[in-house]
Amino acid sequence: ARERILELETEVAAAHQLLEQHGDITDRLQDDELRERLENLKSTHFDTRLREAGVILENRLRGLIGSKGHGETGSRLVDLAFAPNSGALKVSEVTSEQQGLHSLYRGAIQFIRNPPMHKLIEYPEQTAYALLTMIDALLVLLDEVTAPQRNPEEKDRKRHVKFTVDMLRQALA
Repeated sequence: ARERILELETEVAAAHQLLEQHGDITDRLQDDELRERLENLKSTHFDTRLREAGVILENRLRGLIGSKGHGETGSRLVDLAFAPNSGALKVSEVTSEQQGLHSLYRGAIQFIRNPPMHKLIEYPEQTAYALLTMIDALLVLLDEVTAPQRNPEEKDRKRHVKFTVDMLRQALA
């Protein structure tokens, strides 16, 4: 029994060492604000981290669409930003592409942000990491597709950017 205990202790020590080398997902996030805010939450439950990531995504969207987004949250906020015919952030002249981007962000709000905002969830580590990575990719993509719009003189005009496949590849890289 003592031999088996020593074997198990050795396995546990090796597993801890492997985890330390692998690091937390937070260390690999690309979006600076998300990484910095989640840095302080490394020891919290994954639903808390996902809740914070969702709030960051909403806040970023709200900031990009200006006063139109004041006080808005969730799907309504995404609709104000990306709706194909009325969104403040016109990313593509191709309706299906605009709808696709709209659906991506709406899906993230509804599937990733909403559940932990309304209940406690015990996410498996791998699932939580995948969802945090998705929010990170959406934040990076949002920065990419809205970069030309950061001119304060344009705040009252409908915003246009040219969305390219290369932008998506770079954001998801």
